[in-house]
Amino acid sequence: MPEWKLEVLQGFEEAERRDREEMWAMTPNERMALLAELRRSGYGDGPDETAFPGILEVSRLA
Repeated sequence: MPEWKLEVLQGFEEAERRDREEMWAMTPNERMALLAELRRSGYGDGPDETAFPGILEVSRLA
């Protein structure tokens, strides 16, 4: 895990550029580990929660 530091940036464009540079500096395995961590934080680790839930739900309008 990287060391965290607080910086004040001049705008969203600079923040986006910094994020992209940080991601490009990671190895593919580091990026996959980050994605796995995000998935676990959003969906949990239980046996019923290991797969992504369906994202499309069709409902009938009354």
